Amino acid sequence: SIATNAANTFTLGHCNLITAFCRALHVTEIKHQDEGQLPVKALTLKAFEGFGVPQGRGKSSRSAREEVDEEVEEMDQFERGVHSDQQQVPDAPPASSMPRYTNSINELAALLHNIE
Repeated sequence: SIATNAANTFTLGHCNLITAFCRALHVTEIKHQDEGQLPVKALTLKAFEGFGVPQGRGKSSRSAREEVDEEVEEMDQFERGVHSDQQQVPDAPPASSMPRYTNSINELAALLHNIE
């Protein structure tokens, strides 16, 4: 909607905060020298009233604490390596389908050298 806005100014909330800080610190304001810069209309305080994070229905602080405790316990299980979804490290290396050689590499190298 900003790109298709026909008004001369538009509203950006975070710019209001930046502008307020800059003015409080007496930062010099640059007037619109560049055609690419657009003027920004400040938000009124009324726009921020009643704004807040929506609260979940039916959740108490006790149930939130229990959820946090469950998550912490689950992370501890992963760190200890005992979580049910975690792949366990095998005690022995997996059996290979490749045959084990009875000769050493040096013996095989000598045989190959003699064949040439």
